[in-house]
Amino acid sequence: MIIKISNFIEGDAKVLFEKLDVNILKGKKLTLDFHSVESLPYDFLEESIGKLLEKNSFDDIRYQLNFKNVDVGIKEMLGKIVKDKYE
Repeated sequence: MIIKISNFIEGDAKVLFEKLDVNILKGKKLTLDFHSVESLPYDFLEESIGKLLEKNSFDDIRYQLNFKNVDVGIKEMLGKIVKDKYE
């Protein structure tokens, strides 16, 4: 399943978290597509992907969650979130 991040930018990060969480629990493989997203608030990533990482271990989701078309700045923020959650 491909989830386009651009569809969630104007909304609440909780909506994205809930969509990810439900599908991870179902065992679905997800691709987060950041096409045309050049920047995002750190809080948005923390409240969606960060919460997903809090709820699930990295080993539980690493084969289910993929990222596509991620801007360098967003990639750095995601790296920080992962590092903060698992240190």
